[in-house]
Amino acid sequence: MEKKLIVAAFFIAILAIFTLLRLDSEPKVDQVSEKEIFQNSSYEQPSPILGENTSQEVGEWVIEVTGLVERPMNITLSQLKDMPQTLVFSELYCVGYPGKARKQGLWKGVKLSYILERAGVKENAIKIAFYAQDGFMTDLPVDEPFKNEEIIIAYEFNNESIEPRLVAPDMWGYKWIKYLIRIELVDYNFLGTYESEGYPDDAYIGERS
Repeated sequence: MEKKLIVAAFFIAILAIFTLLRLDSEPKVDQVSEKEIFQNSSYEQPSPILGENTSQEVGEWVIEVTGLVERPMNITLSQLKDMPQTLVFSELYCVGYPGKARKQGLWKGVKLSYILERAGVKENAIKIAFYAQDGFMTDLPVDEPFKNEEIIIAYEFNNESIEPRLVAPDMWGYKWIKYLIRIELVDYNFLGTYESEGYPDDAYIGERS
């Protein structure tokens, strides 16, 4: 009887070790899928305060406005703050987690339409291409900022400084490009990072209001 108990205990120990090894060897499906969904997305990553973990200090940040415009501009952060300000309350939703807002609050910045008016958009421009410091890209039709004047270039979120980013209310987060360094007006159907992978270029969530 004693021998049987020893053998049984031995097999139970072997089974427990095998189970643990099997669990450790299984792929972490949730972790892998989340990384694959967002590995190229600059908009959803944690947002450092300007001057921390970025290559540009607050006073050095420049947004280039170029392409099919009458008056190309290099807008510094201080110049952006001197422009007429707009406050927008909005939520940011990512396509990977559509049921929960990743950010919600008050954004402060300058209407994109105001910047485009100052630059003078040429008649043959059909798209606005946006470029981020980290290589991410997105786009908008050239008339979109004039139809939705809550689209702004924001530099504050809930009264805290952030890196300049596009705030596009009611659109999916891949339009909310941050680390914004260049705005280019083009005469062809430019597609951004997500849009070129098949995500809708019209990124409105549900029906337009």
